[in-house]
Amino acid sequence: MTSPNTIATRPTGRFAHKAPKESVPARPVPFAIYCDGGLLSPNPSSVGGTWAFVYVDEANEEIYAESGLVTLPQVAPSPTVSNNHSELAALLHSLRGLPRGWSGTIYSDSHVTIERFRNFKIGGAASREKLEKTVPAVWVNNLERKKKELGDLGFVLLAGHPTKANLEAGTKGDLPVSIHNKRCDDLCNEAKARFWADSRGAWFCPSCSYEGLAGCAASCPACGHKRLISSKEKALRPCVAAKLESSAPARQAKPDQAQAEALANAEDW
Repeated sequence: MTSPNTIATRPTGRFAHKAPKESVPARPVPFAIYCDGGLLSPNPSSVGGTWAFVYVDEANEEIYAESGLVTLPQVAPSPTVSNNHSELAALLHSLRGLPRGWSGTIYSDSHVTIERFRNFKIGGAASREKLEKTVPAVWVNNLERKKKELGDLGFVLLAGHPTKANLEAGTKGDLPVSIHNKRCDDLCNEAKARFWADSRGAWFCPSCSYEGLAGCAASCPACGHKRLISSKEKALRPCVAAKLESSAPARQAKPDQAQAEALANAEDW
């Protein structure tokens, strides 16, 4: 059986833009599922998002966990990744590879995601048209396929980002909380940290062109400018880099092309 601490990483490939295949790593069959999404920068993110899910058994013990990224190519034509993109991605990833007819309870802190799944009508043109206004068509195809293949799914809305006191009490406001939802949140944060850790320069200053580490990035350590952007965001969004190059004096640090290509080629699920 897979270790509870196993985090499956997503491979990369040149055909990432194509519809996802259903071939996935072997997973244990869960009794219930917890899922959550996050972002790599403030909502809506011009960099990308994160997703995570946890499978639990009948004893409410974790038996499998997985996390990954939501990339800009995956949400095209949207220019940004929203928190709702990431939350739905987490749900759809969690349903991959489940045996046909699987029934169980899914826990999420996203009311929007729960309602999107519940209200989607199989074969309904109006339902599809409404969802495709904000969600890529390939995601809608995945959602419809899962509604056809799976059995009875129950949903429970959780309160997100519970504190230790919330977890001890079992509630946050009027909603329940769970250590497994907290675990998903932690996995999203770990995926975010891994993403930013490989950036050679953490921040870029459009005022003086400084590129490097700037602590919490409250301001530029060279000139004090307070509107910094991440170096990786500059590399991933050529329009941003071009705008900066036309307005900023002094030197321009070269975008990390390898990082940009790696993210652009990240495999869709």
